[in-house]
This record gives sequence, structure tokens and C-alpha cells, in this order.
Amino acid sequence: MKIYITEYDIHTYYDRKTKILYLRTGIGAWKIRKNRYDEYHLYHMNHYTPGMDFDRIMTAGFHDQRDVKPTVTLENLIRYLVEHDKAKQIIADDYRKLPQKTRRERKYYRQAKKREQIKSIQRVDRIFAKLEKKDLELKQHSIK
Repeated sequence: MKIYITEYDIHTYYDRKTKILYLRTGIGAWKIRKNRYDEYHLYHMNHYTPGMDFDRIMTAGFHDQRDVKPTVTLENLIRYLVEHDKAKQIIADDYRKLPQKTRRERKYYRQAKKREQIKSIQRVDRIFAKLEKKDLELKQHSIK
């Protein structure tokens, strides 16, 4: 586990009071807590800004990372979040570079493709809104 933390520049903070481990990477923040069955459970931060300090991370909102089952070893969760961040970096560059070998990888590819299509539609809508704002005559011909 220590290899992952140093190689992938993962910063950690353990809150002794709540017994929660917080992790910060270059593009995301996570928290890990034990459940009542002594399994580690992974949560992902909802809105992360690179370089956030742990005081802000600890008070932020997190969601359950449902595609990761609770596990008895921390290493599995660390490995998952490293792979998750790699995929996020690929998506930021071009989602079409995502691997599609397994069922889960194909699912992530479809999700990224759909998100990109939505962003593209929103970009076109913004362009048309700007054009219509500049030329009022265009607005008469637009579809409502």
C-alpha cells in the first residue's frame, strides 16, 4: 500500500476521533471507514478542487462509491482509486482512449460517451444563445 501512496502522490489524513481515513489525489478526494462487519467502505468526494486542504475535505459531501464492494483490505481500495483517477485523466484527454475489455470498462466507456454528448449539446446551445443575443432577427428563425 505504501508503494501506491508514494508512487501516485496520495496524501492521507486519519481522523482519530471519527476513525475515518481521508485520501487526496491530484484529481479527487476519498474517505474510507470501517463498517460494522470490519470491512472498509469507500466514499468519493462530490465536488473536489485540486489542492484542497484536509480541513475542507473533512467537512465536504461524499457519496458512496457503489461500484466498489466493501473489503477487508485497504490495498484493494487504494488500487481502485488509483485506477479511477487514471480513467478520469484519460476521459479529460479523450474518452475514446478508455479501455473496453471488461463489462465494467465498457460500462464506463458508455457513461463517458454519454456525458461527452451532453456537454457537446450544451456547447452548441450556448453558441446559438450568443448568436441570437447578438442578432435579434436570428431569434425569429430559431426552434423553441
